[in-house]
Amino acid sequence: MRIVSVIALVLVSLATLVGVVSPALAAPPEQDLSPGQITLLRGTVVSGDYLNLQAKDGSPYTLSSNGAYGYELTDWYTEFSIPSGKQATSLTVNYRGAYSAWRGQSVLAYDFVLAKWVPVNYTTIGPSFIDVKVGISANLANYVSTEGKIRIRVYTYSTAAFRGYADYLKLTAALEDVAAPVAAPVAPAPSPVTAPVVAPVAPVPAPVEKPKLEQNAYAPTNAVVTRGNLVSGSYLDLANQDGSTLVVKSENIGGNDSTDWYAEFSLPAGAEPVSVSLGYSGYYSGWRGQSILMFDYTTSTWRSVNYKTIGASVVTFEFSITDNPAKYVSPEGKVMVRVYAYSLAGFTAYTDWMQLSAK
Repeated sequence: MRIVSVIALVLVSLATLVGVVSPALAAPPEQDLSPGQITLLRGTVVSGDYLNLQAKDGSPYTLSSNGAYGYELTDWYTEFSIPSGKQATSLTVNYRGAYSAWRGQSVLAYDFVLAKWVPVNYTTIGPSFIDVKVGISANLANYVSTEGKIRIRVYTYSTAAFRGYADYLKLTAALEDVAAPVAAPVAPAPSPVTAPVVAPVAPVPAPVEKPKLEQNAYAPTNAVVTRGNLVSGSYLDLANQDGSTLVVKSENIGGNDSTDWYAEFSLPAGAEPVSVSLGYSGYYSGWRGQSILMFDYTTSTWRSVNYKTIGASVVTFEFSITDNPAKYVSPEGKVMVRVYAYSLAGFTAYTDWMQLSAK
C-alpha cells in the first residue's frame, strides 16, 4: 500500500513538472488600432473628422451624399498603422453607424497585392445606430502594405439624397513580434582613445527655411484603383510615354460603368509650390468623358481641375493649376491626382503617362 502511494506521488510530480516545462502556447495579444486621417472620395463633410471615429459617444463623422449621374453617394476610407516590429495574425473591423434613411452599406479593404478594393461586408443600415463586426482572415497579408498600413473603406449609394453618420471605426488586430534576423558576430571594438576635454560650444541656430523643390518634374510613386478592375500595369508604367500603360476595366454599379483611380506624388515635406502643372497621356476603348481631380488638403475634398472627352487614340495634354496650388500638397509633401470616367456601357481605360511639375 505504501509503495502504491509513493508511485502515485511520483506520477503527480512528473505531471506537474511536464506542465511547467511545456506550457500551452498563448494566442498573440489583440490590440485596437485607431484610424488616421480620412480620405473623402465622394460626399460633403457636414461635421467631424477621424477623431470622431475613436469612441462610441454619439458624436459621429457626418457626411451628406453627392449626386452623380442619377445616384447619390458617400464614399471614404481611412488608414490604420501596425506598430513597427509587429505583424498581424488576424484582423477584425469594428464599425458603428447610421443613415438618415435605410441604405445598403459596403465595407471594403484594400488589397495591396492586387491593387484593388475588395468587399468584406454588406449591411443594410437605417436611422438607428447599429454595430457591424467583420473578421478578415483569407489572404490576410494582402491587406497590409510593406509599411504596415491597412486601408478600410465605407461606400453607400442610393437614388435619393441621404446623410451618413459614422460614430466608431476601429481595427482589432492580433499582433505578434516579427522574427528578427540572426546577426553575424561582431568583432570587439578597439579601446577608445581618451581625448582631452573641451568646453562645449553652443551651436549657432540655423535660419529656418522652407524646403526647396529639388526637381521640377515628378513621376507617380503609387496608384490606387478605387473603382474598376486592374487589368495590368502599375504606377511604374506612368513614368514615361513609352506605350507601357496602366490598364483599368470599368465596373458596373447601379447600371452605370465607371473607372476611378488616383496617383500619388511625393514632394519634399513642407513644400509650398507657387506653380503646379499636370501632364497626362492616355486613351479609352471608346469615346468617354474623363474628369481629373486633385485632393484639397485644406477642405479634405476632391476638386475637379480638368475635363476632356477622349476616344480610342492616344491623347497627350498638359494644364496648369493657378488657384493656390499649395493647398493640394499635404504637410508630408503628398499630392493626389484622381482620374474618373463613366459610361452606360462597359469600357477599358489606358493611361500611359502622368507627370506633376512643381516649382
